[in-house]
Amino acid sequence: MRETEIDQDLPKTPWRQEIRLTRESGEVLTAVSESLLNGGLAVLLNRAVRTGEQLILDAVLPNHAAHRLEPVRMHCRVAYLVALTHPPDTLRAGLTILQIDPSHKQRLLRFARERIQRQQHPADLRRSGSS
Repeated sequence: MRETEIDQDLPKTPWRQEIRLTRESGEVLTAVSESLLNGGLAVLLNRAVRTGEQLILDAVLPNHAAHRLEPVRMHCRVAYLVALTHPPDTLRAGLTILQIDPSHKQRLLRFARERIQRQQHPADLRRSGSS
C-alpha cells in the first residue's frame, strides 16, 4: 500500500468521536478526537503517551453523501502532551500526521469539509432534511 504525507492544509474543525491509538508494542489505547488542524489533530486520553512516540490512529468517519461509514488509518507522532484540570485525569495530546494512504486522506479531507459546511450552514441542512 502506497502512503503519502498529509498536506499542511487540513482545515481546522472540531472532531469529537472515539478513536483507537496503537503503540509500536501493539498496546491499544482508546481516546477521543477533539479537533483537526493543519497537519494534525488533538486527542483526549486517560493514559500517558510520550512526546515523539509514533502511533497508528484508526477511526471510522461518516460519509454523508454515500450514507456509509468509512475507516481511516494514519501514522502519527506525538507532538505534545498536557494534563488537563477538567475533566480530571485527562490528557490532551497533539498528534502530527506522518503518513496516510491517499484514499484515507481523501476521506479525512471530505469529512473535514463536510463538518465545516455543517457548522456554517446548519439552517440549510435542517430545511433539506439532512442530519
